[in-house]
Formats: sequence, C-alpha cells, structure tokens
Amino acid sequence: MRRREFMKSGLVSVASVSAFGAAARGESKVRGSYVEGQKLTLGNKYLDWELIMTGETIQSVGLRNKLSGRYYELRDSKEFLLTLSRAKARVEIPWWYVAMGSDDDKASPDQERGYLSGYHLEDFGREQEWGAASNLLLRDARRVEGTPIFNGYAWFRQGFELPGDAEGEPIVFCLGGYTQEDWNKYWVFLNGKLVGTWTKAGRWRTPEELTIRPDSTEYAALRFGAGKKNLLSVRTYQYNKRFEGLRDEILDRFIFEGRLCDQFIAKTLLDRWERAFRAAAQTDDCASFRRHLRRLALPNKPKLVLEGTVSAVRMGSAYLSMDGRDKAVRQLLRMQTYNPAEATDARYVLTFDIFRKAFARILVDATLQPLDLADLYGSPWDDYKRVGFDSFWISHPDWSCLTKREVKNLEKQVTNDLRFDYTDDELEFWFDDSRDKSYLVVTLLRLC
Repeated sequence: MRRREFMKSGLVSVASVSAFGAAARGESKVRGSYVEGQKLTLGNKYLDWELIMTGETIQSVGLRNKLSGRYYELRDSKEFLLTLSRAKARVEIPWWYVAMGSDDDKASPDQERGYLSGYHLEDFGREQEWGAASNLLLRDARRVEGTPIFNGYAWFRQGFELPGDAEGEPIVFCLGGYTQEDWNKYWVFLNGKLVGTWTKAGRWRTPEELTIRPDSTEYAALRFGAGKKNLLSVRTYQYNKRFEGLRDEILDRFIFEGRLCDQFIAKTLLDRWERAFRAAAQTDDCASFRRHLRRLALPNKPKLVLEGTVSAVRMGSAYLSMDGRDKAVRQLLRMQTYNPAEATDARYVLTFDIFRKAFARILVDATLQPLDLADLYGSPWDDYKRVGFDSFWISHPDWSCLTKREVKNLEKQVTNDLRFDYTDDELEFWFDDSRDKSYLVVTLLRLC
C-alpha cells in the first residue's frame, strides 16, 4: 500500500467521518460535540479505522483491511514507529544541520550565496553555526525561522557511514516529502559532487529515489567501512505549505508540522537483480515467457509475466527481510534467473495467476522455499488493485512429468503453508493434476 494514496484519501475522509452509534439506533446525529459511546469510522478504499468516544477521549477500536477482508481488534494502543523496507541494509538520517537563505531570492542556482560559499563542500566545516531540524521539511526546527510560504534557498548537511559489505552494491538515497509541504526543487551533493536534481509540484508527491550504481562515476566518490565518513549536502528551493481552496481564517490549522518525509540511505540486492532480469528478458524479446504462457494455454502477454514476476519477487523478498532471513533473500534472488535452466538450485516453477491482470513465474527448491505462499496470498497488489492470486501451477523447469509421489508431497507442502495462516473457514483450495501430467494446478477460493 502506498502511503501517499492512503494519506490522500484518508485526509479527505476527515471531513466526512461517518457516525453510526446513536444514529444507527434511529436517534439524531450530534455533530461537533462529544457523545459518550458514539462510534466513528475514518476510512478510505484500503482501510477503515474504527474509533469510539469514551472517557472524554477518542480511542481506537480496530482496523479493517478492505483489500483482504481481515479485521484487527485494538485493545490497548500505544504509539510506535514501524519501518518496512525491502533494503538489505538501511542508514537513517535522524537530523540535519540547516541554513536558510533569504526569502524571494531570485539568484540562479550557480550564483546563490550558499553555493558560492561552498556549503556543498567537505572542507566547509562551519555547519555547527547553523540551525538544526529533524527532517527536510523543517520539523523540530531549532535556530531556524520557517514560514508558511518561502521563495528562497535552504541548505541541509549531514555526515554518514556506509558498511564495508555494501561496497559493490547499488546505493539508494531516498529523500523528500509526500505532500505540498515539500520543497519544489532539490539538488543533492555527495562528498562535494552533484549527483542528482529534481523538481516536484502538486499537493500529493512521492519522495525521490536516487540510485548510485557501482559502474557510475558518482559511485567512486563513496567511502565504505567503519570510520570512513561521507557528506550528504542537499540544497532546496521554494515551498508553499498552504492548501488551496480554504478560507484565510482556517488556513493556519491546515499547516501541519512536516512529518511525511523520507530521508534514508539503503543498499539493495533487488535493484541489481531486477536490472539483470529485465535486461535478459529484453535481449530475448521475452521469448522464454511466451513459451511458458503457451505451455499453460494462457494469453500471449509476456510483459504481464515480466511485471508480475518482478512484483512478486520484491514482495517475497520484503517478507523474508522482515523476518530477518537475509540468506533466504539471497537464495530467492539467486534462483530467479530469466532462463529457468540456469537456476541450478531450483526444482519447481510456480506460475501465479493474479486474476488475469498479471502472471508471476517464481522458481523454488524441492520444499517450495524460500517463498511463503500464505504471505503472498495475503498481500495487496497495489498496481492491480487486488489481493493475492486465484490459482497457480507447479511444474518442473524443463516441463518433465511430475511423479505421483511428487504430486502427493506438493499437495502436503502447499496445504501446510496455506493452513499455517488460513483456516478452513477463511480459505478453500483444491488440486488438479488431471489436465496435464507435467503440472499441478492449485485453485483457491477466499471464503471470508
């Protein structure tokens, strides 16, 4: 689920919270006041957040996932920070040194005062005289004056270290905000070298992911290992935190302290795998996928297999990473070769039908590892607006016939995996090996 989409629809829902406590009993609705025991729902197309007025406060009751149909009761809620990342390793940037320039600064980027003063250079050394903030949106700003509208430049500086084992991997810098509170222009300098620029506009935005690849000249500026410092300098220009279309007397209450912002550095094996996988498919004009689809009598749409496979591998890797199974992530990626014959560790091929919106071809070992079928079945495909899959095929990479013993073992493994998370009342599934002895079909039906 994308935070930007959730916040976009969720904030709209704030203006139209539905009350169904007293109103459900046929009593008149009370608006704008506290009513003991009254229930409220804040929702969007992904989630319903149920609350209740009690003890002169509003407390959370539960969350309903509209995509999967599951309900999560909240009995005792506490605030916590949850970070979901598919990165193999992640370096957070907890705060920044900040220097704000003059408002209404019309100087060109190469003539503005900060650049001419060397704010981007490693030997500048005077950032201790600057102010500070928790993020790029000036949250918790200290010794920095922020205004709702600013038409000038600002500079952010912070040092960081990269682990030694990250050398040789793509390094991703994720920077920026999710709303109109974000800066309109960014320039990113790494150890004094300009490595990226971008411009954003509109109320709803997405942080930029700037990838520095091992074969680039920018990568040579990075330093790896304990005690080897790098400098990240970010220049920004212009923001307007005010919502359009609101009356002047209420504008201030809709200017939030900037929280929706990403600022971290990550190394990831996934980018390198995806780049190689896509390149192999392009070189072959997806012929391997065409043959695969033809063998299963599926529509001749190999691009759907390419995109579905990449999405499924990323999703599976994210679940393994959340479980701390880094070795399993590497195993999964090693097996996902474009040509199945090159995956020497793979015993079976799982082909998922994502409601005919896409197909995913995943190679696994003799025990169907390291993929978790139950996790994948409960996962939302944001691009396809669906959850899970409705069927999948199990076959050998070379399409040789499955033995009766294999079929029996595969049925047992699939059942154990799915039943670990789903009961008989939640999910029904059945097997069919009568169509073709070279594959086993598993069909699923969600009951609730």
